[in-house]
Amino acid sequence: MSWFDRLKQGLKKTSQTLTKAVPWGGDPEEVLEELEFALIAADVGLEATQEILEEVRESGKRDLREA
Repeated sequence: MSWFDRLKQGLKKTSQTLTKAVPWGGDPEEVLEELEFALIAADVGLEATQEILEEVRESGKRDLREA
């Protein structure tokens, strides 16, 4: 198995774990808290986790402005 195939397999597994771990569609703050915990548990790293959460918050604000 090539390096790229192993990377894709690992990212797919991470995606599935996050999908199951986070209560999507629930209270926004609860979702963000669970997402933060899941990212840290997945060893994404603190800096990357903070950047991801900020981007999620900003995308939510953009969605509200466009609605």
